[in-house]
Amino acid sequence: LLSYASDGFGSVVVAPQPGGLKWIRASMPTPRGMVSVDLRFGEGSVSGTVALPEGLPGVFRWRGRDIAFSQGVNSLAL
Repeated sequence: LLSYASDGFGSVVVAPQPGGLKWIRASMPTPRGMVSVDLRFGEGSVSGTVALPEGLPGVFRWRGRDIAFSQGVNSLAL
C-alpha cells in the first residue's frame, strides 16, 4: 500500500491493491511524520483521502495512473 520512493522517505508512493476489500484505513510513521490513508473502493473506482506530513511529497498510483500529492490532506475520486 505504501512505500518510500526515495532514500530516507524523501517521497512516498501510495499504491493500493484492495483485492476484495471495500475500504482501507491505515497509517504509517515516517521520519517526517505520519502518512494516513482512508480509501473506499467500488467497481474499478477509488475515493478518499491521503494525508502527508509537512515536506513529504507523494504519488498515488491507481490503474496505471500516477497522481502527484503534496503535504496535507489530499482528496481523490477516480
